[in-house]
Amino acid sequence: TGLWPQAHGTWSPHSVLPESAVTLAELLREAGYRTAAVSTNGHVTARHGFAQGFDDFHFLVQGEQQVERVVDWTGDWLDRRSSEGDERPFFLYLHTIDPHGPYAAPRAWRERFAPESLREDPKALLGRAEAAAGAERERLVALLRPLYDAEVAYNDAGFGALLALLERRGL
Repeated sequence: TGLWPQAHGTWSPHSVLPESAVTLAELLREAGYRTAAVSTNGHVTARHGFAQGFDDFHFLVQGEQQVERVVDWTGDWLDRRSSEGDERPFFLYLHTIDPHGPYAAPRAWRERFAPESLREDPKALLGRAEAAAGAERERLVALLRPLYDAEVAYNDAGFGALLALLERRGL
């Protein structure tokens, strides 16, 4: 919409984007674009009004390896578009929630960036850090930082895979 969340009123987990808010997807669809979106963010869903203006809107229930699932969905969507012979320009909105707590990148990424944290369940570690204070909190946050780095690197690699997918298709 180009509006701040406070302006359109969609700023809490229970908010819904009002139909009166004009979205970029609506404007592009009116201009002849095919519009599609995939989201892994539980606050960016059709239920919250974010499908407004999209021909295709898909929410992937949160799980592990979000960015890989988004790239796979994108490849499938592009294949469907191609098999339908749809040559319209398109607007594709992709929304991953990575990197985000509990910072549970795949094991290979955690081994590379946060080997000292492998003995810990990331979700449990985050919960303990949120509840801790003082030196114990600092120690736990120090374990979380490299887990965050692993998530950033994993997500960056996923973005690279998306760019490679688009390049292979001449997009």
